[in-house]
Amino acid sequence: DVQFKYNMLLCLQDKDGGSHVWSTWSYYNTLVQDILSVPSVSVDEQDSDRDGLVDVFNITLQFEKSDIVSFQALLIFQYKLSQVCQLVMETPIYLSKKVEDQS
Repeated sequence: DVQFKYNMLLCLQDKDGGSHVWSTWSYYNTLVQDILSVPSVSVDEQDSDRDGLVDVFNITLQFEKSDIVSFQALLIFQYKLSQVCQLVMETPIYLSKKVEDQS
């Protein structure tokens, strides 16, 4: 069983070399308010085989800035194992991507 904990940290780079960040942790956002860029966030969890467990997470972030060239993100997930042993663990997933030209 995997659950998205709705916690994340993002770092964006624009074409001029500037950095922009955002997090679901308000204290962190207060610390970085000079370079804060707040997105619109939507999360869609899909259970395609209808077994009660999420199979696909579609996480969409939309920023007002249009000159983003790359991003790094930490997304926090929790997973549970229960058949072989009892284990519950939260873990970050690191993503890094160069954004392709949209023009």
